[in-house]
Amino acid sequence: EELQKESAHERGNYAQSSDASSPPAPWSLTEVEGDTLMTLSRSFGDNETVCVDIMVNDQLEKEEEPIYFEDDETGEIEVDVSVDFVVSVLKENSECELVFECSSDGSYIEIIRVSLEPEDEDEADDEALYMGPIFDELDDTVQDAMYAYLEERGITADLGEYLIKLSTDKEQRMYMDWLDQMSRFLRG
Repeated sequence: EELQKESAHERGNYAQSSDASSPPAPWSLTEVEGDTLMTLSRSFGDNETVCVDIMVNDQLEKEEEPIYFEDDETGEIEVDVSVDFVVSVLKENSECELVFECSSDGSYIEIIRVSLEPEDEDEADDEALYMGPIFDELDDTVQDAMYAYLEERGITADLGEYLIKLSTDKEQRMYMDWLDQMSRFLRG
């Protein structure tokens, strides 16, 4: 009964943010009901496909405590959140893809790691493959070039802000579904 009350409360208070309802142009969103993976994709130039993968479960596993602060103008308590995601750039007729592990709080994009990986998933899962250097240890000019490369392909702070809203909305929808499934299971 408590689960039903919680579900009714959550559903009664849920309204999908218009900011999370559709991706910014030219991105398209692919998501499957019940799956935590969401993918934004777009074409770039004549031969590239850019994909941004975000997994709701990856956001929940963070051990860091959120940072709370009070807005000076409104006095409202806000939470400083960030989102982790993976950007893959695939070129036609290439056996590799360029993969960036990134994070954003909506005001910046941070590259954690960049690697060139085989497009073949069996080879890409091979732990013996060199995955590239630690990004922070690259020369500053190389780091700047990587950030410019991503920005040219639409990986911006604004996209990071959208990903936070998208992830938060997806997690809320999945939580409501979980409450309903748990309630049915326990009643059954």
